[in-house]
Amino acid sequence: MTDIDLVLSGSGVRLGAHFGAIKALRKYYNIKRIAGTSGGAIIAAAFMCYSNFDHLHEVLTSINFNDLMCDGKWTSWLRLIKSNGLYLGDNFERFIDERITFGKTLMDIPELYIIATDLTYNIPLVLNAKYNYGWMKISQAIRMSMSAPLYWVPKYLTLDNIKHTIVDGGIAANYYIDIFDDNPRQTIGVSLYTKTKKKSQVGIINYFKDILDTMMTCNENEHIEDAHWSNTVKIDTGDITPFNLDIKSEQIEWTIIHGYQETLKALESKLKKEK
Repeated sequence: MTDIDLVLSGSGVRLGAHFGAIKALRKYYNIKRIAGTSGGAIIAAAFMCYSNFDHLHEVLTSINFNDLMCDGKWTSWLRLIKSNGLYLGDNFERFIDERITFGKTLMDIPELYIIATDLTYNIPLVLNAKYNYGWMKISQAIRMSMSAPLYWVPKYLTLDNIKHTIVDGGIAANYYIDIFDDNPRQTIGVSLYTKTKKKSQVGIINYFKDILDTMMTCNENEHIEDAHWSNTVKIDTGDITPFNLDIKSEQIEWTIIHGYQETLKALESKLKKEK
């Protein structure tokens, strides 16, 4: 099989589509390095950390995103004012550490690249062992990559004696397709998008969710340079938006199947053209 590097876009709760995409890609390619943003970072990490990647299927379909992403029943408005986020995100980070990355650090898996946003300098932040982040737990890096503004308290890193605010990777680089341009090996990317427009819901929490959904879906429509277009698998996730925390297990199952089928279709078309 051909060796490739793989880039997964931000996904929010639609990360099952990335899982299905990887299952299809593995039929044709050997993935050497992998980078992911936000939800894509979870699947990227799982691919590298699981001895049997197929076992992730059961974990994904059993996730209750509302319980996982909200620390406690009550929203902390005081925390939003004092710490710039409604929720701490501790439950989520613990879940990732225990069920996805098994306590591993970035040094343990140097082929894994996790994308966050350095809000202090307004640039993408690549968390990887070769950039001196080997000490960091992968679960911590993923928590940074998924630090949705307003919703979760941002994380902080001291770099060059300056305290940097770290938030969701989708802010600066939702689809960092050129991250592996340092190597002549082919890079394939999987980018999720949604065409369906949903109606706004009443309530302040739903207002924040709408802001995040709009921000993420707008970033999904970013221009892909011609050089990378032919190597990008685009997957429409229908009416399932990035911050749809009420997603049901059957919908997660659909994203997995759909991601697999759409990727397989794109790969078969690509390989046919190459012949």
